[in-house]
Amino acid sequence: MECQVTQIIPVEGATNVMVLGRVVRFHLREDLYRPELGLVDTAAMKPVTRLGGPVEYTRIGELFLLPVPTE
Repeated sequence: MECQVTQIIPVEGATNVMVLGRVVRFHLREDLYRPELGLVDTAAMKPVTRLGGPVEYTRIGELFLLPVPTE
């Protein structure tokens, strides 16, 4: 995602900041796009996610789909 920073907010009591932005453009490999659903094939990306600790990461494992509401 290409983003434009809109706000930088200091976190009270910490040296961290929260950065807010607006997505201005997406870049996606064509083979990761599922045109029949208009979605990205998340499992094919094999993303890595950061958990709570400074060195805790995981990969997406089991992927399941919930029914799309009709109303």
